[in-house]
Amino acid sequence: MSYELVYFNIAGRALEIRLAFSIGKIEFKDTRVTGKEFGALKEQLPFGQLPVLKIDGKTYTQSIPIACYVAKKAGIFPESPEEGLECEAILHAVEDIWTPISVTFGPERFGLSKFKDEKEKLEVRKTIGEKIWPPKFQRLETLLKKNFDANGFAVGKKLSIADIRIYCQVKSLKAGFLDGIDKELTKKYPTLEAIYAKVGNVEQVKAWLEVEAKAQAKK
Repeated sequence: MSYELVYFNIAGRALEIRLAFSIGKIEFKDTRVTGKEFGALKEQLPFGQLPVLKIDGKTYTQSIPIACYVAKKAGIFPESPEEGLECEAILHAVEDIWTPISVTFGPERFGLSKFKDEKEKLEVRKTIGEKIWPPKFQRLETLLKKNFDANGFAVGKKLSIADIRIYCQVKSLKAGFLDGIDKELTKKYPTLEAIYAKVGNVEQVKAWLEVEAKAQAKK
């Protein structure tokens, strides 16, 4: 089978998929498009958005299903149906946490009024970081803690795409590109920090981050 992942030249919603390919040592074409190229491509995409994964030329969409598919191919998706259910629940829980902040990248995309200025955007992000996110992060921390303390992973007894997704989201926060959000926010949640540290030490993850850095340096 041939695989082509199409996304922008950023980590964003593609990093966990790229990492899954790397961990599974699966060859894939890593196509990174510009904003202008996306504009020309948009009407051809099933939902008008990226990422998409092309498998033998057929296009598949939505980042979570793509991540799960690649994880299964890479051997980092739980074999047990019950653990698989836990794994997908964590993926969607992280998505639920991230949704409010995604609105701040362009509220007009969701039928809301455009921010009047940068100050208004930062005020909204401050509310998200200080009021909306803490209870959500705490619930995720509580959910993850029992299995991590017992087995060292988010789900089951080995690395899964759930660990990878948590790593990617914590990494995104720590990068500090979300102005108005405390980049050290996750230090309050030791299990999230522990998963981030553990995944960051996986050799294939470290190797791919070097690839990622070189690709983004070409912007």
